Amino acid sequence: MRRHTALGLTILITGTSAFVLGCKKSKTTDSETEAASSATTTVTGFVTREHGYLDTQVGRKHMVSMAARIGLKRLFVDVWSRGCTLFRSEVMKKYGGPEVCAEAEGNPLAELMQYGKQFNIEIVPWFEWGNIVPVKSALWNRNKTRGWSGFEESFHTVPSVRLNPYKGDFGDFFAALLKETVSRYGAKEIHICDNFAPHTSSGPATAIKGPQAFTAFMGKVTLPSRNAGARFSLSSQRKLNSLETFSIDWSRWLRNGFVSWVYPQLYHVGENKPDQFNSEARSERAAGAIGLALYTGPLSEKWSLEGVGNSIRKARLLGLESAIFDLNSLLFEQKASTNAHVQKISAALGTRMRTSITAPEKLSKPEEKPPPPPVLPSPEELAPPPAPVLPTPVAAEDKPEPNPEVSPAPEPAEPPSPVIKTRLCEYMKITAAPAGGAPAYLSSAKGGIADYVSNGQLVYRHLTQIGETGDVMMYITIYDPNSVTRVRWVEAKYLVERRPEELNCAP
Repeated sequence: MRRHTALGLTILITGTSAFVLGCKKSKTTDSETEAASSATTTVTGFVTREHGYLDTQVGRKHMVSMAARIGLKRLFVDVWSRGCTLFRSEVMKKYGGPEVCAEAEGNPLAELMQYGKQFNIEIVPWFEWGNIVPVKSALWNRNKTRGWSGFEESFHTVPSVRLNPYKGDFGDFFAALLKETVSRYGAKEIHICDNFAPHTSSGPATAIKGPQAFTAFMGKVTLPSRNAGARFSLSSQRKLNSLETFSIDWSRWLRNGFVSWVYPQLYHVGENKPDQFNSEARSERAAGAIGLALYTGPLSEKWSLEGVGNSIRKARLLGLESAIFDLNSLLFEQKASTNAHVQKISAALGTRMRTSITAPEKLSKPEEKPPPPPVLPSPEELAPPPAPVLPTPVAAEDKPEPNPEVSPAPEPAEPPSPVIKTRLCEYMKITAAPAGGAPAYLSSAKGGIADYVSNGQLVYRHLTQIGETGDVMMYITIYDPNSVTRVRWVEAKYLVERRPEELNCAP
């Protein structure tokens, strides 16, 4: 059994999985399938920024400890998302972006790496949004006058720019950002997604210049990190879609050593299409994939816990690993905090539950090499938000062996969880806004009139950014009394979290 480390949530690769990289067969015999089913593969998890698990120290600790108790061995954690980083970055400061995401407490990646060691979980930095940044991000607005170019689009309802990898010094920026997780934070592997690439809609035929040009770019941008000893892994669409939509020829990347393994996304198949799932999984395995990315949220088309478990078992029969997107939505939906929750999730995923884990020691400041002096100015540092309180995971107690001659007393039912104020509920309220909404509330159309928004109105937080002028802006969905919704940017100072008695996460 060989152990590999990837960015983000991680995976243990068996001999069965490793052989896939060199697999040339397009079909798998029944005997091969049966042999593969006897091998145990480790389930991996992606951790996004949904529900606030990565933004606070208490959220990070809860998430990593729960993953350890469920029996996972690797986490891909989102460290680059929406034009900012979840690690303190001198590279971002050099290029005019924020040193760390505005809403993030402390230095998330540094803490996550230490929690990984203490809870025996491999932490792999994951660059989630690829080369997509919000239109209002400081990084884009500081560099679009320096030769950076991009293609405007709406990404997850957020007005965004997909940066052209061939323009300006964007490649140098991204290469330095990747290497920073290795040189300053000790990453052994880095995970990237398909949005790291240009899109077909941005250019003719295949994206902009085609797969050959983007393969050359991929080799160049990952070289500094690979020279420093890090590996790369990729979660992308199916091979054919990946090639046609993003110019990602990941079979060639595997042959060239640019990536060590690939997890194609089978989100579109759904949990009720077993024949299609098996057919596509076999095809991706034949192309060189070692595992599959499965979908548990956060949007409405997410799979049920039982559906994810069934897909994991199907993948295991084919000798494929499973990576869950995203783990934090699964924990949130299952309200995971007690051993009963852990047991339910572990049983569904087929992992080996850990009934107790060693409590982490007090975090020490990570060792970092002196960073190079910044070239461009960075925005003023902001005071971090107050830390939320999450329910403390309950450690399991050893139970004596039952005596068959004695009828066991029924265990008391678990008391209902108290309502606790957390940042896991993304719904907020408007407060202290000036009459008429202006100038706080901005129209999504250039030159449009700002909407009138009343105090006390409910909104849903998507993300926070430092704007062009240095103001902290939050992108929100506004809920009107007549159930009409619209999305806008708003100054963060006019938003507050809902009170504990209002934490029913539905508008």
